[in-house]
Amino acid sequence: MMLDVDVRLDQTRMVPVPRTHTDAAARQAWAEDIAGQWGRLHELADERVRWMTAGLEALATVAAGESGDLIVIFDPLSQAIAPVRLAIVEGEPTRAEQLSFLQPVAPLSGRLRLTPPTVFGIGCSSAFPTAQPGVAELRWLFIAGGCTLTAIASPVGQSAALSVGVTVEDLLTALSVGDRVLSRSPDFDPEALVRVDETAQPRWSA
Repeated sequence: MMLDVDVRLDQTRMVPVPRTHTDAAARQAWAEDIAGQWGRLHELADERVRWMTAGLEALATVAAGESGDLIVIFDPLSQAIAPVRLAIVEGEPTRAEQLSFLQPVAPLSGRLRLTPPTVFGIGCSSAFPTAQPGVAELRWLFIAGGCTLTAIASPVGQSAALSVGVTVEDLLTALSVGDRVLSRSPDFDPEALVRVDETAQPRWSA
């Protein structure tokens, strides 16, 4: 049975990217509004606000052709923005599929880490460099209640990957499923995945 997940966003750092803005003027107006709000709240330089506006407008263009939840986060420490794609599906992946998601083909595999506790229990995350120089991708995996929750933050500047990951995990720990606390799948053992990964070298670390 599909879960009804409530995504509660800290609007000072996280906003959903609308898929309904099908014309360029609406996307530009949305981007300018959000960038202006964050710029004033976080006292950003005008140049940074203009850069953010362009990035938000590009994300709104992408979102217009996508399904699923696309959220953009602002990380105050690095002053970076990053798109986060959340997806929840029925069913549970095998161990091989879990590893395939967390460690896809990349120039260098990322080290696996445990996540903070969430309504889905403790999950597993990874961060790895992409083929594009200076760009990283971050992934999270949770399996509970007969469903699988994934989150992907990409593209993310490698220098901002660690602090962006902390902000994304703030988002993930704020998810709720009514008043339920879900039981982690017995076939999902993130601690074991991390233990096995610790013996593998080399690994990229954000």
